[in-house]
Amino acid sequence: MQTGSGNSPGLICFHVGKTSVQKLGPQSPTAFSPMHPRFVWPWTAGIIFLLLFLRRPDALTNPQFFAEDGVVFFHDQLLFGIRQALWIPHGGYLLFIQRLTAWSASFFPPIIAPTFYNATALALSALSCAAFVLPVFRAVVRDDLLRMAVACLFAIALDSAELIGTITQIQWFLQIAGILLLVRHLIQDQRPPWTWQVGEALLLLLLALSSPLLVLAVPLALWLLIRRKGLMLSLALLAGVAVQLVVYVKAGDSRGQSSVFQVHDLVRSVFVYLSMRPVLSSVAGRPWAMVLAARNTAVSAAIAGIAVLIGLGLLARKANPGTRAKILVCLYLMFASGVLAIGARKMLRFNQEITFGGERYFYLAACCFVVLSAIGIEVFLPGIHAPGSSPQLGSRYAERQTGSGYHHPNQSARLVSYPGRQRPFGWRLRGCGAIFLAAL
Repeated sequence: MQTGSGNSPGLICFHVGKTSVQKLGPQSPTAFSPMHPRFVWPWTAGIIFLLLFLRRPDALTNPQFFAEDGVVFFHDQLLFGIRQALWIPHGGYLLFIQRLTAWSASFFPPIIAPTFYNATALALSALSCAAFVLPVFRAVVRDDLLRMAVACLFAIALDSAELIGTITQIQWFLQIAGILLLVRHLIQDQRPPWTWQVGEALLLLLLALSSPLLVLAVPLALWLLIRRKGLMLSLALLAGVAVQLVVYVKAGDSRGQSSVFQVHDLVRSVFVYLSMRPVLSSVAGRPWAMVLAARNTAVSAAIAGIAVLIGLGLLARKANPGTRAKILVCLYLMFASGVLAIGARKMLRFNQEITFGGERYFYLAACCFVVLSAIGIEVFLPGIHAPGSSPQLGSRYAERQTGSGYHHPNQSARLVSYPGRQRPFGWRLRGCGAIFLAAL
């Protein structure tokens, strides 16, 4: 436990592998202030909900069923009810939260169902992305405002238009929530009350039974077990993944993925796809990435991939061991999701012509790329404050799908600085924070 010194106000500080608690000082937000840590997540989720709505307003102004919304979830709930529909696999896996959404909507007139589905999807997406602003994740990205920028980029500034406002695609956002829940326990040493542990374990089990891609988080759960941390949480994830694997094996021809993992030319194809889609599409936008791929895929992928590898090498050289561990976790999730997408989806290999579309399969990789960029900003620019770092990241990843230019205004938000580079939980904003405009 570390206490504040002299005139330095107290606050709670989180470090990798260590948690220290300090008493809130007189200048810190009060328990009923909207800037108090207990309220940061909800109001950030509200802001992201608004940004998601602005990204796709027709989700609420002209709601319609999308893909499996009607032909699977609404249809099965109407015919079979929740008891049977909950255990009906689609594409070879279970989708509990999607089925529960359809069940909840069944209590209202059918004409309300599309609105209910879309509003639920927007809310769950916002809550999942906003979880990264929780103070515990200062161990990943130290700066509060920069971490909020990352959360906003998760939601609306990547090539993820097909994911927004539809319950069919909510699983791609839910995987972010599940991974962050595991990372939270990796960071903290202090065990929460057992009732809280049970609640988190049940939540993660529900997420695992709704997002099959949480199979990628199994190594994190095993590491928690080895370190004897988060026992119930790890077992909940492993149980959910085991159920999904059993259902997948029994699904047979009804599953949407290849029954045999495609390993032909996998390594080179993963490098090319990750360079062109999560990296180049996030930085330059999908239209430019498609143009460059059509001109010369090998050269474009080599330039983007080698630039990222050089940056990672410099980052790993300058970073401390704790930061290197964060980099390794991001790289694992990035490459594992790419391998799963290419190996199981029968995508064209590098020796043919890579495809675009279905960006959801590379959404986790794009999110990891954003986190790595935020870590790089803090490592290479250690003295920079949030008013400089957040707009840099936001302008870098602001999506340019329409080809129009973007210039963010001067930053008008600032963090209150304290002795010892300590920061409070909340932010004092002057006017409209440029980070929100940069993310838009």
